[in-house]
This record gives sequence, C-alpha cells and structure tokens, in this order.
Amino acid sequence: METAFAAWLREQGESPSAYALRRGVHRKPIMRLAGVAHGPQPIGNIFYPTLVKVSDETGIPIGTLIEDATRAAANPVPPRKYERKAETTAAADA
Repeated sequence: METAFAAWLREQGESPSAYALRRGVHRKPIMRLAGVAHGPQPIGNIFYPTLVKVSDETGIPIGTLIEDATRAAANPVPPRKYERKAETTAAADA
C-alpha cells in the first residue's frame, strides 16, 4: 500500500532515505511513514517532533500519517535492492 507520504515523496522525486538525511531526522521512522519495510511489523513509537516536521512540510495531517503508516505496516513495500557492480559484471560474464 502506498501511503500519502510515499505519494508525496514520489511527486517530489525523492526517496525516504534522502528525505530523512535532508531534514536531519532518523531514517527508520521516515521509512515506516512511507510504508517501506522488509516485512510486516508494527510501526512502534514515532517521535512526535518528526511527525510535526513531516506534517508541516508535506501538508498531510498527523492523523493521516499515522493511519496510513499503520495500514501499510501490515503489507509494506520492500526497500529498493542494490547490486554491487562486481556481482553484475560476474553475472553478465557467465
């Protein structure tokens, strides 16, 4: 499920990790707000100032951010997977 925050990030052309780095907040809560995780897990406690920062910048109400993240936690989007350059060249040679 794509959360409202994930849709906003997509429109901005930014990844959750890059957003967290740019805003100076922890990456894990931002990933959870975007509905990105390795598997189903509870969203846990998200630091309130982080919610306020995200809400102020995006215009998405805090309640919507929490509600979307809670629904997305049951079926999260897997994070992007990167391959090392040596692995890709070795696979191409085979």
